[in-house]
Amino acid sequence: MLYFLAVCRIRKQSRLLNRSDVHCCTGTCRPKHTSTNMAVAVEASPLRKERDRLLADCRRIIPRLSGERRKGEAGRVCVVGGSADYTGAPYFAAISALKTGADLVHVVCAKAAAPVIKSYSPELIVHPILDAEPEEFTEGLERWLPRCHALVVGPGLGADSLLNVRAGEFMKRGRELNLPVVADAEAVKVAASIKEVIEDYSKFILTPNGIEYIRLGQGLGVHTVAADSPEQTMPAVCAALPGVTVVRKGLVDVIGDARGLVLGVEPGTNRRCGGQGDLLAGAMGAFTVWANLSQTDHGPQTGHGPQTGH
Repeated sequence: MLYFLAVCRIRKQSRLLNRSDVHCCTGTCRPKHTSTNMAVAVEASPLRKERDRLLADCRRIIPRLSGERRKGEAGRVCVVGGSADYTGAPYFAAISALKTGADLVHVVCAKAAAPVIKSYSPELIVHPILDAEPEEFTEGLERWLPRCHALVVGPGLGADSLLNVRAGEFMKRGRELNLPVVADAEAVKVAASIKEVIEDYSKFILTPNGIEYIRLGQGLGVHTVAADSPEQTMPAVCAALPGVTVVRKGLVDVIGDARGLVLGVEPGTNRRCGGQGDLLAGAMGAFTVWANLSQTDHGPQTGHGPQTGH
């Protein structure tokens, strides 16, 4: 999660980075180091102060628990994804947002995925409209998305063309509503195809893994082959998507926007199982709600958040 703290740091605009600057939020910048060496370098490096600042920023936006709060004030997140083949991914993203601290999570999915996702958890609000008839889809989009504070798109979306088009519609509407948007998995490619919609939108975050990052580059016409290190190619990707934050996940997490880069080398698990990116996307959804609301006069820390309701 530390690289998400770096995203928060960039997006606050409290400290502009030059395009040539590369800051390591945990004390070392080279991917060739092992995670153990990275951890040692964190404690030994003066850049530990940067990590501590990131953690302090993160703590600052987390809403306080209070008996005076009402349901929904700590965040309502909408997860768009889930197809006949992939039902676990949207569940992981949604339950991650809930367990991170969001109050309510809506899941918009294909009809075939809805009964399965509902059976996983009674806590999720599931809407099987992603492959519905146009009128039903539009009605559902306009009914549910304006009630949410953030949008997570992509987990379990799959390659179905209709679902991808509908995911793009949610991203477009999300920007119109000024919602933070996290695009993961197949939604990364969809976002590149609607570049004119997402560029210059500072609340848009892309979270590609290695393969998705290469596909993102292809969609943008930017050279991002696997042989190149992502910190070398990230400036060109960010220049093609002004205003957007890109989080390229890996052994060293490379986070950037048009102003500069931050490298996250905090050691994590050595497992590479399915679902890890979905968990991150959901947690990011919750944190983007808090980061966004904390900058308003009635953010989550005040106990006077937005109107409640499902």
